[in-house]
Amino acid sequence: MTVEIALPTDFTRQHAAALGQYLQNETRLDKAQWELVWDGADILRQATVALSGRAQTFARLYDNLVDRVYAGPFIEALYQFDDVARQAEQKRAVVARQIVADLREAGYYDRAIPETQLVLVFCLYWWQSFTKGYAFEAEILRDLVASGVPHQAHDLRDRRARLAPFDLVVMGFRGDIRTSTYFFAVERGRGLPHDFYITRLWHPRTHRWQGVVMLKPNFWAALDGETRPSRLEEVLDVLPGVAEIQVDTQELMVVEYQGWKERVKMRQER
Repeated sequence: MTVEIALPTDFTRQHAAALGQYLQNETRLDKAQWELVWDGADILRQATVALSGRAQTFARLYDNLVDRVYAGPFIEALYQFDDVARQAEQKRAVVARQIVADLREAGYYDRAIPETQLVLVFCLYWWQSFTKGYAFEAEILRDLVASGVPHQAHDLRDRRARLAPFDLVVMGFRGDIRTSTYFFAVERGRGLPHDFYITRLWHPRTHRWQGVVMLKPNFWAALDGETRPSRLEEVLDVLPGVAEIQVDTQELMVVEYQGWKERVKMRQER
């Protein structure tokens, strides 16, 4: 079988190099390389791969060979895990090895054809993004229930619900749950559509993730409190106070996740 790959014109050698490094060892990537990985993986959605003359986009291939096969069982397993982060990572790795085997068996990946490595890294990148994202979301939703924070959230086991434009509603405000602030780079220039974002910041001194919530002024006005002007890179120095930052033209308040939960509960109890 003959494999032919057509890449979008805005996919560069720099994108390819960063994705290759991601495949070898993602822990060694710096911020600039990560931005190339995010951008490159997004651009590759429109790339096409043709096998014996039958072409489809990378996105369609991923949907057929990965998402529709492995996403449902992975989500179902999240509801059974005791240690979501650890067990989800174990399952991600097991399925990743199966994805490599599936692509090879189907003829879309061949180590002897260097171009097909892009098909492989595309599928593995989006699988990892999917699993990390939903494992984190499952942890947050489980914690909100345990903490007694009133909210409405979709059922992750419903594929149509997973594709909804927002993840949950708190006090009438729509929010999203993101594993890190990478979404700033992805959404740059398009604006942030939701009222709040539950996410994490990496603390370079403690080498731990710090849970935070980023709120637009309309949500913060419902909670109220003093803020301190800051920049995203300096937020961790402001916490446990409330930082006020600017992302493009969007003003955001950043509060610790635990503190946000307490503020929401106090506001709703009034």
